[in-house]
Amino acid sequence: TLLGTTTIQVSTADFQQSTDGNGFVLMEAEQFSANTAQGQHRWDGITDGDASDGAAMQATPDLDVNNNSNFVTASPRLDYTINFTETGTHYVWVLGQAAGSATGTSDSVHVGLDGAAVNTADRISNFNRDYRWSNGTMDSARATLTIDAPGTHTLNLWMREDGFVADAILLTTDPNFDPNRDPLPDVPAPTPDTLAPTASLQASDLVLPEGSAQPY
Repeated sequence: TLLGTTTIQVSTADFQQSTDGNGFVLMEAEQFSANTAQGQHRWDGITDGDASDGAAMQATPDLDVNNNSNFVTASPRLDYTINFTETGTHYVWVLGQAAGSATGTSDSVHVGLDGAAVNTADRISNFNRDYRWSNGTMDSARATLTIDAPGTHTLNLWMREDGFVADAILLTTDPNFDPNRDPLPDVPAPTPDTLAPTASLQASDLVLPEGSAQPY
Protein backbone atom coordinates (compact mmCIF):
# COMPACT_ATOMS: atom_id res chain seq x y z
CA THR A 1 0.00 0.00 0.00
CA LEU A 2 1.35 3.44 -0.93
CA LEU A 3 0.75 6.25 1.52
CA GLY A 4 2.08 9.79 1.65
CA THR A 5 3.44 11.23 -1.56
CA THR A 6 5.15 9.11 -4.20
CA THR A 7 6.31 10.54 -7.52
CA ILE A 8 7.30 8.48 -10.54
CA GLN A 9 8.87 10.42 -13.42
CA VAL A 10 8.66 8.47 -16.66
CA SER A 11 9.32 11.05 -19.35
CA THR A 12 11.14 14.31 -19.81
CA ALA A 13 9.37 15.19 -23.06
CA ASP A 14 7.92 18.66 -23.57
CA PHE A 15 4.72 19.20 -25.50
CA GLN A 16 5.04 21.97 -28.09
CA GLN A 17 2.18 24.39 -28.66
CA SER A 18 1.12 24.73 -32.29
CA THR A 19 2.01 27.92 -34.15
CA ASP A 20 -1.04 28.00 -36.42
CA GLY A 21 -2.77 30.77 -34.48
CA ASN A 22 -5.09 28.40 -32.59
CA GLY A 23 -2.65 27.57 -29.80
CA PHE A 24 -3.36 23.85 -29.82
CA VAL A 25 -1.74 21.45 -27.38
CA LEU A 26 -3.00 17.85 -27.46
CA MET A 27 -1.83 15.36 -24.84
CA GLU A 28 -2.67 11.72 -24.31
CA ALA A 29 -3.26 11.24 -20.59
CA GLU A 30 -0.69 8.44 -20.44
CA GLN A 31 2.02 10.74 -21.86
CA PHE A 32 2.64 12.41 -18.51
CA SER A 33 6.03 13.67 -17.37
CA ALA A 34 5.36 12.76 -13.73
CA ASN A 35 2.75 10.72 -11.85
CA THR A 36 2.35 11.54 -8.15
CA ALA A 37 0.32 9.33 -5.82
CA GLN A 38 -1.09 10.96 -2.70
CA GLY A 39 -2.88 9.43 0.27
CA GLN A 40 -4.65 6.22 -0.71
CA HIS A 41 -5.05 7.17 -4.37
CA ARG A 42 -2.99 7.06 -7.54
CA TRP A 43 -3.39 7.33 -11.31
CA ASP A 44 -3.13 3.88 -12.90
CA GLY A 45 -2.63 3.19 -16.59
CA ILE A 46 -5.39 1.09 -18.15
CA THR A 47 -5.87 -0.59 -21.51
CA ASP A 48 -9.18 0.25 -23.18
CA GLY A 49 -10.09 -0.36 -26.80
CA ASP A 50 -12.53 2.57 -26.69
CA ALA A 51 -9.86 5.04 -25.56
CA SER A 52 -7.76 7.05 -27.98
CA ASP A 53 -4.55 5.12 -28.65
CA GLY A 54 -6.10 2.24 -26.66
CA ALA A 55 -4.89 3.52 -23.27
CA ALA A 56 -5.95 5.94 -20.53
CA MET A 57 -5.36 6.80 -16.87
CA GLN A 58 -7.80 6.00 -14.04
CA ALA A 59 -7.94 7.39 -10.50
CA THR A 60 -7.84 4.35 -8.22
CA PRO A 61 -8.93 2.71 -6.01
CA ASP A 62 -12.63 3.42 -6.50
CA LEU A 63 -13.80 4.18 -2.94
CA ASP A 64 -16.39 6.88 -3.78
CA VAL A 65 -13.99 9.57 -2.55
CA ASN A 66 -14.61 13.17 -3.63
CA ASN A 67 -11.81 15.71 -3.11
CA ASN A 68 -13.64 18.89 -3.98
CA SER A 69 -11.18 21.06 -2.02
CA ASN A 70 -7.63 20.63 -0.70
CA PHE A 71 -6.97 18.45 -3.72
CA VAL A 72 -3.48 19.86 -4.30
CA THR A 73 -2.26 18.00 -1.22
CA ALA A 74 -4.89 15.23 -1.06
CA SER A 75 -5.33 13.96 -4.64
CA PRO A 76 -3.03 12.09 -7.03
CA ARG A 77 -1.58 14.27 -9.79
CA LEU A 78 -0.43 13.88 -13.38
CA ASP A 79 1.98 16.46 -14.82
CA TYR A 80 2.44 17.52 -18.46
CA THR A 81 5.31 19.84 -19.41
CA ILE A 82 4.37 22.27 -22.19
CA ASN A 83 6.37 24.84 -24.13
CA PHE A 84 3.87 27.67 -24.68
CA THR A 85 4.27 30.13 -27.53
CA GLU A 86 0.91 31.85 -26.99
CA THR A 87 -0.23 33.89 -24.00
CA GLY A 88 -3.67 34.78 -22.70
CA THR A 89 -6.77 32.63 -22.27
CA HIS A 90 -6.51 28.95 -23.13
CA TYR A 91 -9.64 26.79 -23.20
CA VAL A 92 -9.21 23.44 -21.43
CA TRP A 93 -10.88 20.32 -22.78
CA VAL A 94 -10.62 16.90 -21.12
CA LEU A 95 -11.55 13.64 -22.81
CA GLY A 96 -12.82 11.42 -20.01
CA GLN A 97 -15.21 8.81 -18.75
CA ALA A 98 -17.17 8.27 -15.54
CA ALA A 99 -16.00 4.69 -14.97
CA GLY A 100 -16.48 4.29 -11.22
CA SER A 101 -19.06 2.25 -9.36
CA ALA A 102 -21.61 4.99 -10.08
CA THR A 103 -21.62 7.61 -12.83
CA GLY A 104 -22.47 10.45 -10.47
CA THR A 105 -19.53 9.71 -8.16
CA SER A 106 -16.78 9.48 -10.81
CA ASP A 107 -17.57 12.17 -13.38
CA SER A 108 -15.26 15.10 -12.59
CA VAL A 109 -11.59 16.12 -12.45
CA HIS A 110 -9.41 19.13 -11.59
CA VAL A 111 -6.90 20.91 -13.85
CA GLY A 112 -4.26 23.34 -12.56
CA LEU A 113 -1.02 24.99 -13.60
CA ASP A 114 2.53 24.83 -12.25
CA GLY A 115 1.50 22.88 -9.17
CA ALA A 116 -1.22 25.30 -8.09
CA ALA A 117 -5.01 25.10 -8.14
CA VAL A 118 -6.70 27.36 -10.70
CA ASN A 119 -10.31 28.23 -9.88
CA THR A 120 -11.20 28.67 -13.55
CA ALA A 121 -10.13 25.11 -14.42
CA ASP A 122 -11.05 22.99 -11.41
CA ARG A 123 -14.18 20.84 -11.09
CA ILE A 124 -14.45 19.99 -14.79
CA SER A 125 -17.52 17.78 -15.10
CA ASN A 126 -20.30 16.58 -17.45
CA PHE A 127 -18.75 13.18 -18.17
CA ASN A 128 -20.69 9.93 -18.50
CA ARG A 129 -20.20 6.22 -19.19
CA ASP A 130 -18.96 6.89 -22.74
CA TYR A 131 -15.82 8.82 -23.52
CA ARG A 132 -16.58 12.46 -24.29
CA TRP A 133 -14.80 15.81 -24.32
CA SER A 134 -15.87 18.34 -21.70
CA ASN A 135 -14.98 22.00 -21.19
CA GLY A 136 -17.69 22.67 -18.61
CA THR A 137 -17.19 23.19 -14.89
CA MET A 138 -19.45 22.96 -11.88
CA ASP A 139 -19.30 26.75 -11.71
CA SER A 140 -21.39 26.89 -14.91
CA ALA A 141 -18.41 28.35 -16.75
CA ARG A 142 -15.95 27.10 -19.34
CA ALA A 143 -12.65 25.71 -18.06
CA THR A 144 -9.76 28.05 -18.87
CA LEU A 145 -6.12 28.68 -17.99
CA THR A 146 -4.37 32.01 -18.38
CA ILE A 147 -0.77 31.91 -19.62
CA ASP A 148 0.97 35.15 -18.66
CA ALA A 149 4.27 34.58 -20.48
CA PRO A 150 5.53 32.18 -23.15
CA GLY A 151 7.89 29.41 -22.17
CA THR A 152 7.69 26.20 -20.18
CA HIS A 153 4.77 25.55 -17.83
CA THR A 154 3.40 22.38 -16.27
CA LEU A 155 -0.26 21.45 -16.63
CA ASN A 156 -1.54 19.41 -13.68
CA LEU A 157 -4.41 16.94 -13.62
CA TRP A 158 -5.74 16.11 -10.13
CA MET A 159 -8.34 13.55 -9.13
CA ARG A 160 -11.61 15.01 -7.93
CA GLU A 161 -13.57 11.76 -7.83
CA ASP A 162 -11.97 8.33 -7.86
CA GLY A 163 -13.00 5.97 -10.63
CA PHE A 164 -12.69 8.79 -13.20
CA VAL A 165 -10.79 7.93 -16.39
CA ALA A 166 -8.74 10.59 -18.20
CA ASP A 167 -8.00 9.83 -21.84
CA ALA A 168 -6.62 13.09 -23.30
CA ILE A 169 -6.28 16.82 -22.63
CA LEU A 170 -6.59 19.56 -25.23
CA LEU A 171 -5.72 23.24 -24.91
CA THR A 172 -6.61 25.90 -27.48
CA THR A 173 -6.83 29.68 -27.70
CA ASP A 174 -9.78 29.31 -30.10
CA PRO A 175 -13.04 29.80 -28.14
CA ASN A 176 -15.08 28.30 -30.99
CA PHE A 177 -13.21 25.00 -31.30
CA ASP A 178 -15.17 21.97 -30.04
CA PRO A 179 -13.44 18.56 -30.22
CA ASN A 180 -16.84 16.85 -29.96
CA ARG A 181 -17.65 18.43 -33.34
CA ASP A 182 -14.42 19.53 -35.03
CA PRO A 183 -11.58 17.30 -36.27
CA LEU A 184 -8.68 17.07 -33.86
CA PRO A 185 -5.71 19.17 -34.93
CA ASP A 186 -2.35 17.92 -36.13
CA VAL A 187 0.01 19.01 -33.39
CA PRO A 188 3.76 18.72 -32.81
CA ALA A 189 4.86 15.51 -31.09
CA PRO A 190 6.43 15.80 -27.63
CA THR A 191 10.08 16.81 -27.86
CA PRO A 192 12.40 14.91 -25.49
CA ASP A 193 15.31 16.69 -23.86
CA THR A 194 18.69 15.17 -23.23
CA LEU A 195 17.81 13.61 -19.89
CA ALA A 196 17.02 9.92 -19.66
CA PRO A 197 13.69 8.86 -18.14
CA THR A 198 13.92 8.35 -14.41
CA ALA A 199 11.79 6.84 -11.68
CA SER A 200 11.99 7.51 -7.95
CA LEU A 201 10.23 5.85 -5.05
CA GLN A 202 11.06 6.71 -1.46
CA ALA A 203 11.24 3.84 0.98
CA SER A 204 9.47 6.01 3.55
CA ASP A 205 6.42 6.03 1.28
CA LEU A 206 5.99 2.26 1.48
CA VAL A 207 3.92 0.55 4.15
CA LEU A 208 5.21 -2.99 4.63
CA PRO A 209 3.68 -5.99 6.40
CA GLU A 210 4.71 -6.28 10.04
CA GLY A 211 8.04 -8.00 10.38
CA SER A 212 9.20 -7.17 6.86
CA ALA A 213 12.62 -5.60 6.32
CA GLN A 214 12.71 -1.95 5.25
CA PRO A 215 14.08 -1.68 1.67
CA TYR A 216 17.21 0.37 0.95
